[in-house]
Amino acid sequence: MMRLRSGRRTVLGALIAVVWMATGASADARSVEPDDFRFDDAGALYHLCGASADDELFEEARHACYGFLYGVGLFYKEALNAGRARKVVCPKEELTRETMREQYVTWAGANPDRMDLSPVDALFLAAQARWPCTGSPHP
Repeated sequence: MMRLRSGRRTVLGALIAVVWMATGASADARSVEPDDFRFDDAGALYHLCGASADDELFEEARHACYGFLYGVGLFYKEALNAGRARKVVCPKEELTRETMREQYVTWAGANPDRMDLSPVDALFLAAQARWPCTGSPHP
């Protein structure tokens, strides 16, 4: 009987791990902190964009994340239109703020050593990783 219980615990533990990973939780996840809203580095953007729905500051974090993504995207688009920037992100589909948020969180989670970058630089690296342009540098 003890063996069966142990097996059930193993299955239950594996199921919890799968659900945990599917929800986007990460081993270094933490609650959003007020300093994150200063956008001092890529890590702050990661915490805001990756905040879990049960975080006390979730709504504020999600709005701040979306606002940052929209602002950077709008600036990039206007700089391209004015001939002041070169195209470095080439998606085949129209990007939504949610698609970009998901890409950033995925990229940031896979690149913890780059969280000291500026959030703008990190955002472009995350976008280039998924939607590179032919001939653009791909770090």
